[in-house]
Amino acid sequence: SKHNIYLATCTRPRSCLLIICDNPDPFTAAAYYASGASTTAKPSEVTTITDPASPWEGTPRQGKLTTGTVVSTIDVGAKGVKKGDIAGTAKIGAEEFVCFRDGESRFTVAGWDEWSCVADYWCAS
Repeated sequence: SKHNIYLATCTRPRSCLLIICDNPDPFTAAAYYASGASTTAKPSEVTTITDPASPWEGTPRQGKLTTGTVVSTIDVGAKGVKKGDIAGTAKIGAEEFVCFRDGESRFTVAGWDEWSCVADYWCAS
């Protein structure tokens, strides 16, 4: 597959002011890889989808990338399927992607090194 998208749940680092620390809410993001899938490489582009995080499943989610609007449509119940099973679809403009359950792949984002993301779904064109 030439292009890939990871639909992920990300967490920010805790922020502390004197002795008061907060545990920030997780958020969802789409990470676009123009040169194929690799959680060791930095994504070409990342966009926040929902903040705080909302489930991917059962509702189309969208966000803006410079290459176009990414729209994911993950099936209701997809969270319960095995890793690698088909979970739904996504698209960026006219480019169509098939999405698979992940739940394990981790990555960081350039400039967000303290932020960690876990891919809920992996989509390939």
